Amino acid sequence: APATAVSSTEGPGVAGRATRADGRGLQTVMVTVADPAGHQEARTTTDAEGRYAVALRDAGTYLVVAAAGAYQPHAALVVVGPDAVTRHDVTLAGTSGVHGLARHGGEPVADAAVTLIDAHGDVAAVGVTDGAGRYRLAGVPDGAYTLTAASAGHQPSASSVWLDVGITVERNLELPQRA
Repeated sequence: APATAVSSTEGPGVAGRATRADGRGLQTVMVTVADPAGHQEARTTTDAEGRYAVALRDAGTYLVVAAAGAYQPHAALVVVGPDAVTRHDVTLAGTSGVHGLARHGGEPVADAAVTLIDAHGDVAAVGVTDGAGRYRLAGVPDGAYTLTAASAGHQPSASSVWLDVGITVERNLELPQRA
C-alpha cells in the first residue's frame, strides 16, 4: 500500500491498519520499523481493529515489516516526513488454499461460484470455476472452513475443509441437479 502523510503535531512516525484481503482488521500483527541499514527503530502490535502507530525520532526512509503467524509477511520502504505521521496500511494474505473441480454426475460445471467461509461466518475467498470446472482459492490463513459451490440449475453444495499452514489442499465438489 502506498504511504501518505497524515497531519499530526506529534512529529515523525508511521501509523496504519493491517487487514486481511477482505478488509477485516488483523489483531496482534507484529509491526517492526527499521532504518535502511536494518537497525530497529520501533515495534508494536496491532489492536483489535488492526491499527498500529509508532513514533520515530527523525524523518527519513524506513523499512516497515508486518508479520502474523499464518500470513505472508509484508515489507515496504516508507518515507516519513519531519512534521507528520505517515500512513502505511498493509494487507496480509494467508499461506493456505484449496483447489479442485466442481462437477455434476462426473461432468464439469463451468461458471460455478465457489466460496470459502471461515469459522466466524466471514467470506475468506471467492472464485468462479473455469470451463473445465476447475477452481483455485489461495492466500487464506490456516483453519477450519466451509467450502461451497453454487451454479444455476444445481443445488448448492457445501463441505468442511481444514487448511494447514502453507498447504493447498484438493477438494472436489459435487453439485446435485436442482429438483
